[in-house]
Amino acid sequence: MNFRVKLIAVFFVAVLTFGCNELFACSAFSYKANDNIYVCKNFDWMINVGHVVVNKSGMAKKALLPVTNEKALAWVSKYGSITFNQYGREYPLGGMNEKGLVIEILWLSEAKSPVADSRPAIDVLPWIQYQLDCSSNLDEVKNSLKDVRISSQFRTNVHFFICDLSGRSAAVEFYGSGEKFCITENDAQVLENVPYERSIKELRTCDGFGGSRSMPKASYNKRFFSLAQKIKDFSPFEDVKENLMFGIDCLEAAHCNRTVWQIIYSITDRKVYYRIRNVYPVQWRTIDFDHFSYKNDTPVLYNNMLEKQVGDISRQFKEYSSQANGQLVKMAISNTPGTLIGKNDSDSEAAYKTFMAGMAEIVSRYPDSENCKPDNSQSNQTVGSLP
Repeated sequence: MNFRVKLIAVFFVAVLTFGCNELFACSAFSYKANDNIYVCKNFDWMINVGHVVVNKSGMAKKALLPVTNEKALAWVSKYGSITFNQYGREYPLGGMNEKGLVIEILWLSEAKSPVADSRPAIDVLPWIQYQLDCSSNLDEVKNSLKDVRISSQFRTNVHFFICDLSGRSAAVEFYGSGEKFCITENDAQVLENVPYERSIKELRTCDGFGGSRSMPKASYNKRFFSLAQKIKDFSPFEDVKENLMFGIDCLEAAHCNRTVWQIIYSITDRKVYYRIRNVYPVQWRTIDFDHFSYKNDTPVLYNNMLEKQVGDISRQFKEYSSQANGQLVKMAISNTPGTLIGKNDSDSEAAYKTFMAGMAEIVSRYPDSENCKPDNSQSNQTVGSLP
């Protein structure tokens, strides 16, 4: 095998194939309660390791691509963010930025890698970080699709749930020759592992949503229908805690035995709540978004999600270290089945171990490379190739 190409090109097959059956069926949705916007996510996967990372504005970055026949996207981050990372810093599974933009990733088997063209390219998970770095709302994410694409070298069996401070949400999906940007409808701001347009078309045949048939209870898309019904029937409370509890109840109703993280972004009051379902005590933790500085003259921070913590953990973040990032990447890779990260039957055990070690080394070192550093120039560049 060609290790140098394969190391990066298949690194995130694990993340991108977590939906191979219903055990890995994530859910994302948003709802409004008085003046607040909530975005909720169940992350269903086989491992629970992760870091919550405080990312900085004013960072010059360049995408890491396995081969050089594509132009690597380069940009300077405009906004800081808080992200949930399992496979290393700069490779988030979701997060929220200073402008209240939230992005979460979900599996979608029908999606296909974009066809290569002249636009600069980026890997799948760094695409999330790029959008949090550079976009403040749905319109800016949509406009960026004209100038930036996900690399054709990576499997893209995913779609993205996106919500901004206005309360609007959207699904972004990739189908080889083009992208779909679907604004979610007000009574169905939900995304599961089915194309959004198909889900909403089926929902419109149901009683209460424009149709006449009963809500299906045994459908392959039952979580979408169930969450849409709950959100449609929701009447906000005066008590903020009660409104938050509605999101928790919905997450519980949609969870499965592989749900490892549950996350709620309270966009308007700038709080992030999460819990690890298999780390005891199973209690919610709170992060105050405004507790942190997002300027690039302050250190990147992280919090180990597996540490036993309760309540407000904003003061329990530590300064980012290469060692901790490397340990996270190695732990995530070592606990992900080899068949999901590119191991073939023909690969010898020794060759596979070499592949795994090299893969972890490349990705874990990226945040400390010349491709990710504070930008001390006066340039306003956000997209394109760095000199």
